Amino acid sequence: MLGLGYMIVKNGAVTYANASLLDLAGVSFKDFQSQGFKWIKNFTTRHSTSLDIGDLIEHGSINGLGLWILDGGGIPRNIQFQVIPSSTVQEDGQTCLIIRNNTKEALLKHHAKIKDSLAIKLEGATRMDFICKYCLEAALELACWEVGSIFMRIEGGDFVLVDEISMDEGYNENIRNILQDTSFLNDLSTGSVFSLQCNDGSHELTPIQCVVEGLALIAGSSLVFPIIVKGELNAVLIMQKGNGFTLSSGSMENLLSITIQGAGALARARLESKLYEHHEKYRLIYENSTDLIFSCDESININFCNEWALQKILGYNLGEIMEIGLDRLVHPNDIKLIRATVKHVLNHIGTVQQREVRLKGKNGLFRWFEFKASSYLNELGQRILLLVGRDIHEKKENQLVLQESEDRYRIITSIAHDLIAIISAGGHIEFLNEEAHASMLGIEASMMDGKPFKQLLDPADADSFDYFRESCLVKGGGEIMVRMKRAFNEDVAWFELVANTLTGKSGTPKIIMIARDITERKKLEYMLERENERLRKVEKLRRDFISTTTHELKTPLSSICGASDFLHDHIDELPKKEVRKFITLMVRGSRRLRHLVDKLLDFSRIDSQRLVINKKQTNIIPIIKDIAESFEYQVESRKLSLELEIPMVLEAPADASRFGQVLTNLISNAIKNTPPGGVIKIKTKVNGGMLFIAVEDTGIGITKEEKRELFGKFVKLDRSHVKKNIDIRGTGIGLFISREIIHAHGGRIWVESSGRDKGSTFIFNVPLHEDNG
Repeated sequence: MLGLGYMIVKNGAVTYANASLLDLAGVSFKDFQSQGFKWIKNFTTRHSTSLDIGDLIEHGSINGLGLWILDGGGIPRNIQFQVIPSSTVQEDGQTCLIIRNNTKEALLKHHAKIKDSLAIKLEGATRMDFICKYCLEAALELACWEVGSIFMRIEGGDFVLVDEISMDEGYNENIRNILQDTSFLNDLSTGSVFSLQCNDGSHELTPIQCVVEGLALIAGSSLVFPIIVKGELNAVLIMQKGNGFTLSSGSMENLLSITIQGAGALARARLESKLYEHHEKYRLIYENSTDLIFSCDESININFCNEWALQKILGYNLGEIMEIGLDRLVHPNDIKLIRATVKHVLNHIGTVQQREVRLKGKNGLFRWFEFKASSYLNELGQRILLLVGRDIHEKKENQLVLQESEDRYRIITSIAHDLIAIISAGGHIEFLNEEAHASMLGIEASMMDGKPFKQLLDPADADSFDYFRESCLVKGGGEIMVRMKRAFNEDVAWFELVANTLTGKSGTPKIIMIARDITERKKLEYMLERENERLRKVEKLRRDFISTTTHELKTPLSSICGASDFLHDHIDELPKKEVRKFITLMVRGSRRLRHLVDKLLDFSRIDSQRLVINKKQTNIIPIIKDIAESFEYQVESRKLSLELEIPMVLEAPADASRFGQVLTNLISNAIKNTPPGGVIKIKTKVNGGMLFIAVEDTGIGITKEEKRELFGKFVKLDRSHVKKNIDIRGTGIGLFISREIIHAHGGRIWVESSGRDKGSTFIFNVPLHEDNG
């Protein structure tokens, strides 16, 4: 043991003495061995002149015996004898006798050697269990004790036994249980040293001062030393001496210095362990990183780069890249940008800037990288530039392709004459081509962003559009015609909408729609439909006209033919009165036939614009009277009353024949549509240079719908549903011919009626004077 002298005694003879003992005796081992116990017997104590050491050893009463001896130079030394227990070191009559030099100079020298030895061991120790073990060994050697143990605190707060020297296993278990005492741990955490008595699971703790003078402890006592690291209890050192003992203040201070050394070593080891963990973590990161990591000085000279990524991405090794330099790697168009960025981050430690630059690979091709640049000060105070670059070449190329595609798309959508829209699955607007929507609907695309597409539609089409949208999500597309509102004139326009469903990156379906303005086409279709409807009606009227006219012609022809055939066969047999009756029937039939033929001829002339009007100043009163008299038979047979409210003379420029033709048509219609008992009146009036003639009846009247069609070609009002005694025969061209005749005279014709069963009044007017202008 360092600083202690000891010798091995076997069967009363000295078999070995260490250098410390020989140095203390001042003789060689040979001389020491030859003298044996005589050398010890020659020492004198302060109280007696002689001492039989052999007897003391034999009787086991030498332990802890303090003596003054004279060393080889005749200098008195205070020494202490101790016999190692026979149970551990005595073998075959062999005993180890330990002699400790207790003089102050020796003790100081001894303590210094132990501390220096411990310092050397702790200097290179990185494992905390080794540090604890060294502290235990040094403490026992310093105190010249044989028994001790040390416990280290691990994560979670538990204590584990790191090392023990000759400590009883049960005693260590008792110590471990005591270390669960929270109050004891709190006391230890303050740096207190304890005297400990621990027997049979019970324990007695006595706090002692760190500096003592002649601390006397009873047999079986232990000293408990805390090892504190940054205010936290990290380990506990336990020392035990079998017999009672006295501990000086100097020894206590030295023991405490060992715990302080241990605490410092533990703190350093913990820090180094963490630093190592961080270093290993960062080493694994940069060695396995797929990003380029450059460390450069202020001149952008490369000091370091993660070589694996460098070779994989750019093809260089570290030596090549350091020789080339970062400047020669950067694309000429990017060098100004990278230099400005480097200058900024070097002048502003701790800032980070991000740039996209191109670096040239070993194959001569440039690749795009996204670099983050930052800087820091190293231990020498130098500015170090750190560049971390991620390969974004494929991403950049994809962006350029996407940008080109978007540019084409933007150009197409901006010049398109159709409306283009993208809506979400829920029907909300995500894109509108603004120019088209602004010009066609008068809306700003930005105002509609995120709003329902239905807001652009006429409310009447909102529900059908929702159904269409849901159908597109299922079928992938479709077509629909909708009406959209124009903001600038509150009008609606027709659009033909074609839609397709697409799926975005998120997997959410969207609907892209192209709408073409078909308002004009719709108008044309509507006009064509109306015209077709009109033509269908005309065609029906024409067919009805032919059928009716054929019937109308057949009726007078039948009466004429029947009467003439009967006269031809029986004229000689019939009396004169009967003959006249048949001749009258034939005359009426022929007149009616002539009247129908004249109508057809007039219709043909009007249709071919060959109607001729010969106007001259005419007194129309006789014309009215003659025509009224011609209907005397029909009026009487229908049991009607025909009244004239006209002056004696009333002249106007007119074609008398055509004038009478119009009046005939109007009176005939009044007779046909007035049930028996009714009244028909013919009235005239002059007003504002115009002659007005009205044919008024108390018949079935005219509805609003009938008024709109009344003066058209082949118009024959359907009166089959009228349950009254009226005559529904007719060709349907009389009023049309009448309108054209009156127009040719420079006047107009119309009808007034309050509705069904409220009578009708047909009125026409002509100028009283010829317009020669």
